[in-house]
Amino acid sequence: MIRRYVRNLIILATITCGAWFFWHRAEINSVDDALTLLKNDSDRLVSSIMSVSFSQESTNNDYITIASFDLTDFDDQKLNEERTAEILVRILKKFDLIAIQGIQSVDHDTLPRLMDYLRTVSSDFDYVIGPRSSHTAIYHQFAFIYNTKKIELERQEVYTIQDPDDVIAHDPLVGWFRSKGPKPEDSFTFSLVNIRIDPTNLESELRVLQKIKMAVKNDGHHEDDVMLIGTFHQNSMTLLQQKCLPGSDFVITQDPTDLMGERQNSNISFPVQASSEFTGRAGAYDFLTEMNLSVSEAEKVSKQLPIWAEFFSREGAASGYVASISR
Repeated sequence: MIRRYVRNLIILATITCGAWFFWHRAEINSVDDALTLLKNDSDRLVSSIMSVSFSQESTNNDYITIASFDLTDFDDQKLNEERTAEILVRILKKFDLIAIQGIQSVDHDTLPRLMDYLRTVSSDFDYVIGPRSSHTAIYHQFAFIYNTKKIELERQEVYTIQDPDDVIAHDPLVGWFRSKGPKPEDSFTFSLVNIRIDPTNLESELRVLQKIKMAVKNDGHHEDDVMLIGTFHQNSMTLLQQKCLPGSDFVITQDPTDLMGERQNSNISFPVQASSEFTGRAGAYDFLTEMNLSVSEAEKVSKQLPIWAEFFSREGAASGYVASISR
């Protein structure tokens, strides 16, 4: 029986290899060509499997995926390229809630146009966008895009944190959210603070992150789960060492979050003692590789990767995740 099983496996492998060689025969002129093609095909197969797996996981009502995406200089010009708009839509629909940074346009209809594209794929998505909020000459807006089947937003409670001392270049946008699925009294509720630290004023802005967090925690919602999400322009290890957010940890630890895999810029901080809902699953979505794009195609979308984290949709659902705490 075992011999027959092994024999069948050998026959199947031989047929598969033969079919693969026949398919690529015109491209193979040397052993190096064959090895390169084999590696590329293997990478595509793994990416496809991971992409399918991720899509299936994100539709599970027991979990929600919260993401952050710095679109960097996002304006009408990007949307005028159909390919760029298509890639953006494919990325955004993977997540249940996305904090957007980097909307920099003199026009007011840039994000609504993107939402029109997104809704042709799924009518379940809605959005809220903040005012132009910048103490620099650059137009800048924050936004939240969310799947209304998975996420509820208190739209009347969305606000921008005012910074009368002009310490922060871009005033953060705050939203209060509830997961859908469980009973309202059991749903995971949380406040998201959408931020974008100015790299030219890095140290000063990082020093006020804890003040921002406490201001949101005391804004009247009595919410313990206050998460800062967005572009920190600093890696999580340094943020923990500098004690920028005491009592908090970060969902991205080692992974780079820029397109070329060189730096960790984006992250989500969460209060360790409060957010037992974090499952421990998080990462940077490498759309350059996953969608088999050229570098030039990907750069037209953004030079930053979207980062994401998975949370239980039920309040207090413990995952057994143990995090280091910045004290």
